[in-house]
Amino acid sequence: MKAFSLFMFVLAISQKSVRSCLTKAQPSKDVKKLPVILWWQPNMFPHVSKSEKEMVEVSCPNSGVKCMATQNRTLLQQEANDLLTIMHYGTDFRAYEVPLPRKANHLWALLHEESPQNNFLLCNKDALQLFNFSSTFKRNSDFPLTTQHFPSLEYLTSR
Repeated sequence: MKAFSLFMFVLAISQKSVRSCLTKAQPSKDVKKLPVILWWQPNMFPHVSKSEKEMVEVSCPNSGVKCMATQNRTLLQQEANDLLTIMHYGTDFRAYEVPLPRKANHLWALLHEESPQNNFLLCNKDALQLFNFSSTFKRNSDFPLTTQHFPSLEYLTSR
């Protein structure tokens, strides 16, 4: 449950670009206790550093939720039992690039705000079942995304 809450928090930040919730300061002393999100596709969101090896602490002061974000793929080689969430971006998802075999402590998450037609692999139900969590425009996603923002019902119904 903690991993799912963290996944939703990170998606909310990435979708709304809530830069005020981000801390790019030196990681806390208890950094080893924080969950880690490895962004598989490079340079995707504002809280990921341009340096592949750097770990950035992501926090939201209102909720107290924290995690570490990185692009450092060498974390996959560690034999730790710490949870590692690998965030895949749907448009750039390539089956031949996935980190296999997946270890027991790895969770895969999919963020895809476009139609699956833009990446034919994501039209396949079996391919979507590879992910522990998803955030797509489909209602059955763990964290569904809307494609439009409507300020009110009147906005939709008025001429």
